[in-house]
Amino acid sequence: GDIFGLVTWALLLHPEQAMRVAANPNLMRRAVDETLRWSTLAGITTRQTKKTVSLCSATLPEGTLVGALLRAANHDEKRWHAPEEFDVERREGMHLAFGSGPHVCPGAWLARTFSATAVTRLLERMPQLQFSRHVPPYEIDGWPTRRLSNLWLEWRS
Repeated sequence: GDIFGLVTWALLLHPEQAMRVAANPNLMRRAVDETLRWSTLAGITTRQTKKTVSLCSATLPEGTLVGALLRAANHDEKRWHAPEEFDVERREGMHLAFGSGPHVCPGAWLARTFSATAVTRLLERMPQLQFSRHVPPYEIDGWPTRRLSNLWLEWRS
């Protein structure tokens, strides 16, 4: 549910991107991944060093708890071109919203597929969907896990 709402929110925030997806439904999977990269639900993940590690100019002894800021990684200018821009045609590789390697989320494929299918159907059936004009349309909160706590929409047939 959270990813479904976030993708809907991101596309409504970027109507030019939503038009690209409407013109080419094959872009919906990319829209899901770009939303996850751009908004990054998990703000931080922690790991513990198994041995003494040198990182930049710091030495981290064995057993040190390290916090990886996933949103920062998903917006790193060394990795992503114009990282603050939302681009459904981005082709720079995978983000870290679902983790990576042995720590990748086992439900990532299902979450992507469900969200892409659900948002596609929503926009097909309600093409005039827009943010509410009567209440603040959305609010994002939370740390270390961010979430879309409100999303108020209107539909005109």
